[in-house]
Amino acid sequence: MTYSASPVETLYKEFALRLNGFVLRRVNNKELAEDIVQDVFVRLVATDVDAIENVSGWLHRVARNAIIDRRRSAKRHELPTDEVPEPVALEDDDEAIWGEIVACLQPFLDGLNAEHRSALEMTDLGALTQAEAAEQAGISLAGMKSRVQRARRQLLVDLQECCAITVDGRGRPIEWRSRDN
Repeated sequence: MTYSASPVETLYKEFALRLNGFVLRRVNNKELAEDIVQDVFVRLVATDVDAIENVSGWLHRVARNAIIDRRRSAKRHELPTDEVPEPVALEDDDEAIWGEIVACLQPFLDGLNAEHRSALEMTDLGALTQAEAAEQAGISLAGMKSRVQRARRQLLVDLQECCAITVDGRGRPIEWRSRDN
């Protein structure tokens, strides 16, 4: 008698290691990362695997949500402290990916009007807060926020014309693929 692996076992073998690295970079705790990945696959068992169009995107979305759930749960149970957490630095692979994304976005950024492009370059792609960018541009904070939001919306419209973008529950892109046309 031969043993045939279930779809979930097959997906586990294919994605568990990469998903564990993805989670580990975000939680910086090996045991917690393993627990979260296990939770993700437990959720997968309870789901109709055949109904999932994009398994990789689904797994990453569920992993992000599980990380958020764990953080919320931990915050409810911890005592308040005066400590400020250190900012998480981008790892080398995250920096490389960010560089690729910015390079891909450049033609779309060039298509924005100068004010909107400048607003995005100073804030989302640069190191300035919206308040600092507003001061540098000589406009109100509300004006800068409005420019950034309009630029983001236009950039999304332009991107969706050429790419199919999968976003998580908060609207953050988790995967993309080029449209056939």
